[in-house]
Amino acid sequence: MSDEENNRFKARIVSKKENYLTGDTVLFEAAYRGPVHQGFYDVEVILPPGSRFKSGSKRFWAWDPHTLRDPWPNREGELNGDVNVISRWSWKIPDDAPEGIYRIAMRIYEHFGVNNRPVLAEIEDIIMVLPDPEPPTDSQ
Repeated sequence: MSDEENNRFKARIVSKKENYLTGDTVLFEAAYRGPVHQGFYDVEVILPPGSRFKSGSKRFWAWDPHTLRDPWPNREGELNGDVNVISRWSWKIPDDAPEGIYRIAMRIYEHFGVNNRPVLAEIEDIIMVLPDPEPPTDSQ
């Protein structure tokens, strides 16, 4: 990705704080101005090295529902042509999320077909996740 593409893309964690607890919600914002082909905003959440969710996964994707209706591989994004779009969406940290520093890769993708979704631009940040000292119980 070129410097020009990175200059057209802005992304941040709106709800940025020192530490997050399991069960907290992280709010993202992304903006892109320029040409894009059936694009969408997405965040890849990458767990600390050696960590996994109970499902076995080492990462999680949280797509912006305003720019991608669902994550199916053949689904085209809503951003098309010369755009100037700002959007916000969120991700709830699972209750079983392991403790540690998570990499957050905020991206804009283009869609050219199944298995052809290149990253147009990306901005990374990190968050620290700690276990909730008072997790919700099944009776709540």
